Amino acid sequence: MSIFYKKYILILIAFCLFSGKGIFAQSAMVAATVDSNEILIGGQFNLIITATLPDNVIKIGWPTMPDSLQHFEVLDKGKQDSVFTDNRLTAISQTFTFTSFDSGKWIIPPFKIELTTGSSITPIKLVTDAIPITVSFSVADTTSQLKDIKSVYIVADKVPIWYWIVGALGLLVIVGLVFLGYRYWKKKKPVKAISKLAAFEIAMKSLNSLQQYNLSLPADVKAFHVDLVDIFRKYLTAISNINQLNKTTSDIIIQLNNYSIGKDAVALTAAALRSADAVKFAKYIPDQESAVANKLALKDTIQLLNKKLTTTNSL
Repeated sequence: MSIFYKKYILILIAFCLFSGKGIFAQSAMVAATVDSNEILIGGQFNLIITATLPDNVIKIGWPTMPDSLQHFEVLDKGKQDSVFTDNRLTAISQTFTFTSFDSGKWIIPPFKIELTTGSSITPIKLVTDAIPITVSFSVADTTSQLKDIKSVYIVADKVPIWYWIVGALGLLVIVGLVFLGYRYWKKKKPVKAISKLAAFEIAMKSLNSLQQYNLSLPADVKAFHVDLVDIFRKYLTAISNINQLNKTTSDIIIQLNNYSIGKDAVALTAAALRSADAVKFAKYIPDQESAVANKLALKDTIQLLNKKLTTTNSL
């Protein structure tokens, strides 16, 4: 065989190899989509990650979803769905359910998938697009319709006498209600402040009473988490002498850092409180294992706070 033919045969072989790699790269695709780019605060949306696979794939590096992203909480990690064509795996998809309690415009970050084929040692790296999500308190008015201008209202020069009569009667009613309320308050027996030790015993007894709920029923799961957070807030109110019932979850977490109970305990408490918020406001129903874990996290925090306060008082 002449040198001329050898040269062109080598060129032809190289062309086939590189064109085959290009065809594989084109056949492997990954995409991330959401069912809604705008939600109300506490609302939910689904993120679907889909990968189209080549013929000779032997290993798939699927992304691992954490329990939370920045500004987002993961409510559910669906199972991976596989698609087979002629007994060959051709695609994989997985659905994740998210919620958010932070208003604003945020970004779902890209996710990376690595594919290893039988014809290539180096994995093929595929990356999804970043997805913008808007979290708002109410739906924005996008109609942009012009409103009719009301006609000019002519104000009378003098206020009618019956205005004054109605105003005076209303003032008398308000004064009477205030007086009756004051008398009722005076007759009520004042509530005595309880000691921190008594507050701890009440909290432990209340936590044990949560066993009455059937955590396989959605209604009981919601009532369980409402009572759980109420017990924790009442205990914090007793030991801090500050009303914690109207505080936000973020405010409570900031206050817990002042007790020096450890970052891990604060993190577990924050996760339990946010999970309870999702149950109360976002209609999220966790499984029995997660509900029990939330109870144990808050119970451990109460015990740590009691131990911390008891040690401080004994010094």
